[in-house]
Amino acid sequence: MWPRDLYEKASALLLAGDQETARAAVDWLFARQQEPDGSFPQNSWVDGTPFWRGEQLDETAFPILLAYKVGRTDATFYRNEIKPAAEFLAHNGPRTGQERWEENGGYSPATLAAAVAGLVAAGRIAELDNDPGARDFYYARADYWQAMTPAWTFTSSGPLGDGSYFERIDGDGDPDNGGTLGVANGGGTWPERDVVDQSYLELVRHGVRPADDPYVVASLPDTDAVLKRSLPGRGAYWLRYNHDGYGENGDGSNYDGSGIGRLWPLLTGERGHYELAAGHDPTPYLTAMRIAANAGGMIPEQIWDPDAPAFFVPGTPTKSMTPLGWSMAEYVALSVSRHRGAIAGQADVVRDRYVTHAFRPAAGKTVDWDIHRDGGSGTRPAAVTITYSGALGGAPDARHGRRPAHGPAPGRRVGGDGQRPGRRRPGRRRLHRRSAVGQQRPRRLAHQAGLVGSSCESARSWAADPRGADFRTGHQCGRAGSAGIGFARQETLRTTIEGSAAGNACTSDDVRGRDG
Repeated sequence: MWPRDLYEKASALLLAGDQETARAAVDWLFARQQEPDGSFPQNSWVDGTPFWRGEQLDETAFPILLAYKVGRTDATFYRNEIKPAAEFLAHNGPRTGQERWEENGGYSPATLAAAVAGLVAAGRIAELDNDPGARDFYYARADYWQAMTPAWTFTSSGPLGDGSYFERIDGDGDPDNGGTLGVANGGGTWPERDVVDQSYLELVRHGVRPADDPYVVASLPDTDAVLKRSLPGRGAYWLRYNHDGYGENGDGSNYDGSGIGRLWPLLTGERGHYELAAGHDPTPYLTAMRIAANAGGMIPEQIWDPDAPAFFVPGTPTKSMTPLGWSMAEYVALSVSRHRGAIAGQADVVRDRYVTHAFRPAAGKTVDWDIHRDGGSGTRPAAVTITYSGALGGAPDARHGRRPAHGPAPGRRVGGDGQRPGRRRPGRRRLHRRSAVGQQRPRRLAHQAGLVGSSCESARSWAADPRGADFRTGHQCGRAGSAGIGFARQETLRTTIEGSAAGNACTSDDVRGRDG
């Protein structure tokens, strides 16, 4: 039993009205599968004995999320079950040992979406059970990972389309450094920037980013050009990722350690959920999933693509698992979502934090600069928009004025691997690197903004179109009463953004802020 698959199936049953089975799934996950350190195994026998031992962080996040959705939030269950899982997740992310395709480790948009959603759910449960220190820690970690996801996984120098899109996974969180990915199913070794999937849609599915998020929108045409296959009379389907070797061989013989990955109907359901969130009709995607089923109505793991071997029909089930419970769950979920006119099963606490009540650029909170200055080679003006919650330099917010019991001290930056400066893992690059003088690269808008010691509500800056830009990393800094402003690239600008209450300043070497 895979925790991820059980989450998908239990969530579908919950949407269909079967709360009893969904609650039983939560009980089984935490009573039988959870490890002593709070994590969950890659999979296990039905008695809970681990089988494969890969570390997949989404499989620790999903049980937390499912517990929240079925209302298992009492103090005892939180203390003994939820909190150990949340602590493991918060202290071992954002890099995962394996992503949802169970083959490679690194920074995965899909895993990050699940982890952020799980931590926000854990934060809400901690709040309900009067654990403010843990609440603030989980929220702060979730906000940081949510803001940093494009910096870790969105390349602006890829060979596909216009070059700007989400990767399938990035080994070290630098999507433009030319790292390689060995596809662990006989698919070969490729530059990370060459390998894409549509798992980034999970950011929208879980309410971690809105459907009109510029990074998501920019990625769609590039990934569709590589992965999408339209079958006449059937509909649109997608490959897991390009260079996938998990599937039958070219002559139709069984997978033997290498092969050719085929089309996965569940991905049509995931795309249907995204299209619904974007305001489009998901019916064609639901119909395509139904057409992919066998004569008994069972939806398989994979169907044959247009290049099917002789004697096999494109759009019909391959020799893969039929039915695949995950595929069936996706069909049920999309059916309910279509009926409701919105993504069903999305955790309200996550959606509210990052979509419904997300910060948008506000008048009077803009910092402009001339990119021709200091030798800039740009051709038009640009702007950074900083949005924030709370008053800069004012008294600390009553909810967030104290440092979380488990979090970093004010003024301390948490690196991409969750460690503080000075405790970086050997060989890891620093998150902030200054380009050589005179080497100008395209600008991106500020990627993350947050207040340390004033407010830790989520904040995000928006770009109309990120393509052609060069995202890197956000930055959190500050002291009591100071603002911590995060910028993706810091090259020709200089700034000090000051707080007035404590007389301290949060400084960044390369950005100049004004107007509060």
